[in-house]
Amino acid sequence: MSADSAAPSDTTMAAFNSKSYGTVMTDSRGGAAAVPIEHVQYRILVAGKTGNGKSTLCNNILGKDAFATARSMAMETKRAQHSHGARNGIQLKVVDTPDWFNMEGNEMSLEEEIKRWKELTSPSPSAIVLTVRCDVRYTGEEYDIYRQMKKTWGDKAFTRRLVVAFTFGDRQDRDISQELQSVNEELKSVIRDAKGRYVVFNNKADDTEKQVQVQKLLDIVSSMEMMKEDEDGPDHLLRIEIALFVAAVASGICLAAFITKKMHQETAVFAVMCAGFTAALVGTEVYRRLKK
Repeated sequence: MSADSAAPSDTTMAAFNSKSYGTVMTDSRGGAAAVPIEHVQYRILVAGKTGNGKSTLCNNILGKDAFATARSMAMETKRAQHSHGARNGIQLKVVDTPDWFNMEGNEMSLEEEIKRWKELTSPSPSAIVLTVRCDVRYTGEEYDIYRQMKKTWGDKAFTRRLVVAFTFGDRQDRDISQELQSVNEELKSVIRDAKGRYVVFNNKADDTEKQVQVQKLLDIVSSMEMMKEDEDGPDHLLRIEIALFVAAVASGICLAAFITKKMHQETAVFAVMCAGFTAALVGTEVYRRLKK
């Protein structure tokens, strides 16, 4: 991986000390068992360029060969597909995606593919894992793919859930934190979008080491889930309730002032409309969060 910029924050990696592993849930015939959607805890979407090891990473996360892997540069995954499994008692749904750059079709088909990704990770992805090879230079072409993907996704959930997976870690001859001190500006931008969240995967590692790598990823997913709970938790709802109360009081004051003829009709109507609009916005936000 060649580079030329400052390293991102490495604080996320400090929490990677878990040594607990799990097994893949299978049915009586050895295939993937169906998991009711309400029991899925983490929904992990894996994206990236052909040759970056997306399908291999998906298999490593699940601990089984659920997805076909390409043995050449020919694109193997044509449409987004998914499989279920479990790690350390955590039910997982992993979505493997096609190469964004090599996808056939126009802009409309790209939007339809993103829509499918969202449907497969509904109500929202727990993590969007972007695969980047750490043994080759990150190119402008690959960065353009990333930017188009982010733009087509259409909301901030993409970067809030973004994690970078550096693949082909067995070919990395320097510590990744040292390597990231000189990455190019494009890769630095991606790492910045991911808030410094990244994991290195070594496909030639033994099973125990692979489990450690996967656990590091799940630790990051867990921390993002806790952050989401904090955002949607009681304190946030209290702030919404306060905003609704203030809007209601403002409307009441305006109406009272109008009734007692201390405020012109036009001013009172305008103030009530503003307060009502504020209450409607806050109410919409409450509904949106309760639907998550």
